[in-house]
Amino acid sequence: MQFLWVIVAIVVVCLGHMARAQESRFIQAARHLPKIETALRQERPDFDPPAGVTGITVPHHLLAADLIARGVWAASARQPKRILLLSPDHPRDLETPFGVTTAPLDAETGPVPPDPAISDALLVHRDLFTDTGNVPIEHGVHSVTPFLASVFPGVPVAAVTSGKTAGPTDWARLADILEPLIAPDTLIVQSTDYSHHLPQSVAVLRDQETLSILSTGDASAALALNQPAHLDSLASQWLMTELQTRVHAASPVIIANRSSARYAPGAPEQGTTSYVVAAWSADAGAGSALRYDDQDVLWFGGDVMTGRGMIPVLSDPQRLAAMVQAVQAITGGAPLLVNLEGALLPERPIGAHSAQHWLPPAVTRPALRGMGVTAVSLANNHAGDFGPIGTEMTAEALLAMDIMPMFHAEVVDLGPVRILPLTFRRSYFAEHDVIRTGDQLAQACDVEARPPVVAFVHWGGDYTATPDREVEEATRILRDCGITAVIGAHGHVASDAPDAPMAGGILRVTSLGNLIFDQMADVSGALAELRVFEQGTVALRLVPVPNFFDAQRLD
Repeated sequence: MQFLWVIVAIVVVCLGHMARAQESRFIQAARHLPKIETALRQERPDFDPPAGVTGITVPHHLLAADLIARGVWAASARQPKRILLLSPDHPRDLETPFGVTTAPLDAETGPVPPDPAISDALLVHRDLFTDTGNVPIEHGVHSVTPFLASVFPGVPVAAVTSGKTAGPTDWARLADILEPLIAPDTLIVQSTDYSHHLPQSVAVLRDQETLSILSTGDASAALALNQPAHLDSLASQWLMTELQTRVHAASPVIIANRSSARYAPGAPEQGTTSYVVAAWSADAGAGSALRYDDQDVLWFGGDVMTGRGMIPVLSDPQRLAAMVQAVQAITGGAPLLVNLEGALLPERPIGAHSAQHWLPPAVTRPALRGMGVTAVSLANNHAGDFGPIGTEMTAEALLAMDIMPMFHAEVVDLGPVRILPLTFRRSYFAEHDVIRTGDQLAQACDVEARPPVVAFVHWGGDYTATPDREVEEATRILRDCGITAVIGAHGHVASDAPDAPMAGGILRVTSLGNLIFDQMADVSGALAELRVFEQGTVALRLVPVPNFFDAQRLD
């Protein structure tokens, strides 16, 4: 038995040496000044980053130095007074749940002073914290500090490392302690790598689950993630999300998702590491400025009805221009897809019912083209208000505007993404294809299409963004079909944020509400930004839009 204990001790010592050797390799990489300077130079944005970024998530492998630089530059519009850095404890030698640095963090790009205002307050809690000095072998800290020192010279940094014993109760205690210490001029930096040791084909699936969870901006949702299959520091992820929500009411815009296979393409099916970059801001619209060449951006709008009470609004050049400007300020001119609720006919048919949506082309065309609409869904309960002939004429009118009509259960390939329009709501005035049963939905969504596939659906109840039983069951079927994300319309009320049902198995926006509709202020609307990354993963976020009818009517 004593011999066995000796063997165990030797193995433990050897593993410790191996871990420290790996740490040494990463620390040596952090001293590679030319690589750091090249990444900072190449990723320096040619646009003005938004001023309200309160936190960033960046990798800590110098293999992805460009992505570390991207994240730090995203926060560069203002100089923070202090930086709180959240990192895992890679050497796994903390005896307390957390550690905090108290000494200067040497970086190749300049000195990084400590921040006693944070460290002293944390070290009062001796059961939670260890003084880690300058954490000499922690690459989660030292791989990031050269970029911080270059972009934010002289700003003090307190690095909090989360140890192997830290659990959700400890995270919650730490969030309570940190919350009063984080001022508006504090930048929170989450140093985290994502999926670990997986073949690239599997890593992409785990990354999509992670991006779905991160898109919600909900700390409790992050508990569905697995460490290390999804990320290397669940503690850092939870703390980042919780603090951003509590202190800043901020939400994330995900600006990169990439695999280490991108940098070493010769062995994509060997163990990889994934990287995610995110910027947090209370101003959701400001995140639209963060645009990069390695991703595609599409926007989705909710219900558009340009007839009835909207006719005088859209006929006024000044009011139309104000509406177009408000939408373009959010989308930045990226392609916009909307749900068109009605029929584009040259004139209103004689005897038409007031509930039949006639959309005059004279006001519809400048509104759609001005907002940058490139495709519209006709899979809804009003596109067929004037029968098949009305739908056919609407499609012809859209094509004449260089806008693609999209029909129920017909997949449309838009390049970076495939769109599957679906309607669960029947017209009051004409028969048309509609999803009535789960079997019909399973058949409609069982399509041969290259992922990612996004379902753009007309479903749910009126004047609610809360998923009902039908929506939940439909979401499950869409997930089983391999649909990556589902974006809903019809509710006339916008969801507050995306959600990620089934542990991130699908990304969902239940309702976008109204974009253009002659309804009063008890309704709401939002635009959904879909970012599609090189490896086919996607992220979603919502940006609220005004009620253009109510605002314009009251001028």
